[in-house]
Amino acid sequence: MFCYEVKAVVEEEFSEEFEAYMLAKHIAEVLQTGCFSRARFGGEKGEYRTAYMATEMAGIDRYLESFTAAMRDDFKLHFPEGVELSRTIYEE
Repeated sequence: MFCYEVKAVVEEEFSEEFEAYMLAKHIAEVLQTGCFSRARFGGEKGEYRTAYMATEMAGIDRYLESFTAAMRDDFKLHFPEGVELSRTIYEE
């Protein structure tokens, strides 16, 4: 299993809005791309991790090539400030 993990450091004033956005919109839209089989979201106020799981690295590659720009643009519309993101890819 391959994992595309996004770590978010969120300023306190944006934490509730961030959690709602991730759980109600963003994660579902990423899964709808068909690149990942499931996702995990967790953390505490201020620091969150979202792990998107793919059975093959090709799924992550396809996501990065075809969907990342639109997903990041949408994220920036909702959170132009107050959230710092970092990304990691690894095999479990």
